[in-house]
Amino acid sequence: MIAQAIIDIPEILFAHGVREAIISPGSRSAPLTLSFARNEKIRCTVVPDERSAAFIALGMALRSGHPVALVCTSGSAGLNYAPAVAEAYYQQVPLIVLTADRPPEWIDQWDGQTIRQNNLYGNHILKSYTYPVDLTHVDAQWHANRIINEAAINAQGSPAGPVHVNIPFREPLYPEPDEAFNSNSNPRIFQKQKLNPNYDFDTLIKGIGSFQRILIVAGQQAFSKPIAEAISTLAKNFTVITDAQSNLSAIKGTITHHDLFLAGKKTWDALAPDLVISFGLTVISKNLKLFLRNQANLMHWQFRNGDFFPDTFQALEKVIPEDEALLCAFLNTLSQREGNDDYYKAWESLQRTTEKTIIDTFEEATFNEFAITRKVLNELPDTCDIHVSNSMPIRYVNFLGIESISQQLFVNRGTSGIDGSVSTAVGSALAAPERPTFLITGDLAFLYDRNGLWHNNLPQNLKIIVLNNRGGGIFAMIPGPKKQPELETFFVTDQRSDSRHVAAEHQLAYYSANNWQEWLSTWPTFLKNTQTSLIEVFTDRKENEAFFTSLKQKIAES
Repeated sequence: MIAQAIIDIPEILFAHGVREAIISPGSRSAPLTLSFARNEKIRCTVVPDERSAAFIALGMALRSGHPVALVCTSGSAGLNYAPAVAEAYYQQVPLIVLTADRPPEWIDQWDGQTIRQNNLYGNHILKSYTYPVDLTHVDAQWHANRIINEAAINAQGSPAGPVHVNIPFREPLYPEPDEAFNSNSNPRIFQKQKLNPNYDFDTLIKGIGSFQRILIVAGQQAFSKPIAEAISTLAKNFTVITDAQSNLSAIKGTITHHDLFLAGKKTWDALAPDLVISFGLTVISKNLKLFLRNQANLMHWQFRNGDFFPDTFQALEKVIPEDEALLCAFLNTLSQREGNDDYYKAWESLQRTTEKTIIDTFEEATFNEFAITRKVLNELPDTCDIHVSNSMPIRYVNFLGIESISQQLFVNRGTSGIDGSVSTAVGSALAAPERPTFLITGDLAFLYDRNGLWHNNLPQNLKIIVLNNRGGGIFAMIPGPKKQPELETFFVTDQRSDSRHVAAEHQLAYYSANNWQEWLSTWPTFLKNTQTSLIEVFTDRKENEAFFTSLKQKIAES
């Protein structure tokens, strides 16, 4: 018999905003699986590979803004969630991880699919819970209800993030055919009131008065119309650096090419700030980090929620609660101040000069992955979602910026791994079927996560662009590994696979291009295809490196 407290779990989660559950098959998790499958309020998607399943859930939660539930069986299944759980923790994405477990008396007794699952995700989780194994006592039922309510609330707190509920089950795991199964028992639901941050706003504003060279840095975040409007006004007389993953880089007047022109240290003195104000999460640009870490007497004010405080620029002075209303009020108040015209023009001039160099250089570009990335960004629909894998693809995108404010960019920069990029894009496309969704990925990242396509739920609105340079091309561009004799074997990991057979296996429309002529004839057809599609672009690593090096040199000399 399945306990009513288990049957109630989907109902409680629905009351807290869960609309999607990703379920991987297994026997120990049968009571959970059946509870979700028989509750019509939550859409259930079956994904056999738990690692892919967790990243698909991550993509759904990123796109929808709602928490997503994950269900798996006992043993190593839950361990496969770990990469996505860590990514969700650092990106502050709400996931509710429900792992079935063996009863406690059988742990470490050499029983099948039995490992130590309590606190499975260590310190990369907001909170871990252990569900009661015996639910016959009324207090145990009260405890079980409280755990699910608390988990759902904590997943959506400030900050949001993943929570883990480990649920041990004793047999029998399956209900009898005539067994009552009540999915609408009206379980108790906790209510949480949103508290306004208590911060002395007037003192904060007055504190700006002693600074003349103010630099605003926008890091990774979901698109927010109020923040975009505030930045649009602020960027008219203040220097605002918009990381591509900030979803603000299409705003006129913001600085988007900083990662290119900050590589030359000759620009640093003219651009040195005395105050950096940042909001959002991580920034991609290593050159920006190095530039700011080398500024003497720099102060850094950070809008941030969380239990740790990243001192990324080694100058942290204030941490301010990142409430959207407070942030927008602050940005709007700051925009009413008179900016430092000379400082603003120094950044603006380099932005314009770099933009011109980029245009001139790309006009006669060889067939290389940087040039292809620029063409892709220029020709995507004005309204779409863009997912980008790590290593060089996201760096190319960050060098260039996004074309339209209606394009939303997603990248797994919480942990910056190549795992999960396909699955995350799949989840995002499933969560927003009305929006065209594009994934720009390298060959290794695509092949590493090919199981993200191994299920029966491929979204028709997903298109994949694979930049295949036959390995990890980024290592040929980094000075350290580039100089080592072991470069090809141990770093680049030269590989001869392509994506044609993967596309065929999963019924994706497949296209390829080896030169500009093939690209120009293939790309329009790829765009128009109404089914899940993949275009693979084959480039030469040495050509990619030569073009990138040439562009950086021209920018340094301009």
